[in-house]
Amino acid sequence: MVAMLLLSVGFTAAANPSYLTGTVLDNSAIIRYTMFTSYDGVPDQKEATKYLGELTILPTAGQGLKALHQFTVCDGKKLSLNSNTALFSVLQGGYGFDFDQLVFNLPDYTKQAVSPGFYYYMEQSGLYPMRGSGEGTIIKDIKYVAQNVNVLEYFDYEICYGEIVLLKCSDEQSVIDRFIPCKGQTLKANEYPILASILSAGENDIVLPNLQGASPIEGAAYYISVYGVFPFESDIPAGYMLCRNCHKIVPSAPFCMQCGVRQ
Repeated sequence: MVAMLLLSVGFTAAANPSYLTGTVLDNSAIIRYTMFTSYDGVPDQKEATKYLGELTILPTAGQGLKALHQFTVCDGKKLSLNSNTALFSVLQGGYGFDFDQLVFNLPDYTKQAVSPGFYYYMEQSGLYPMRGSGEGTIIKDIKYVAQNVNVLEYFDYEICYGEIVLLKCSDEQSVIDRFIPCKGQTLKANEYPILASILSAGENDIVLPNLQGASPIEGAAYYISVYGVFPFESDIPAGYMLCRNCHKIVPSAPFCMQCGVRQ
């Protein structure tokens, strides 16, 4: 009977996207879903950083913009094995490799983008994901890993402006100053100048993607970040600066409004 019960639980875990979704205990906690390929193990996520091979949803780089060097679009491209040995060891060559040419393939997620104009990017230079004891849910070749994070602690993660993240929280107002739910709403560009420079340069309005009901995890929702690291190699909008300590984009001032360090 016990064996049959365990077998039943195993089938449920494999087939039910709501499995391992985490539980929000109070207003001070949120569930953060990090994403990896199905070939990655589940890293022991003890550091507030992005991990090698971690997936990030970012807007397409506009004209004159180029994604930061650590990000590469998951479009099935070939990478040099010699230049990306650590990443190859994470992906295990699961998406194709050629030892004669010393190249391997990234996954191609272009056909499952969450919204037009956004792509899955892979972290090429993050912390190596040491295997932990946690579990993840694989849906359409993407592994979602639930992580309980205190709201204040979460703001220390290497989040990018314009990044779409998957969160579960008891009250969306608890994160509204840093993350805005993607409901197809229109924002004023002058109220979010950095986000506007990424999504709608030169326009008066920013139209967010409508991702209501699109979450692969029951009870979670997609949010877009309105703080963090500028994801492209480009000039920072006027009136803002890149903090030399926390590397966040903040209003220009003698001291960083994020970490308090003198500039």
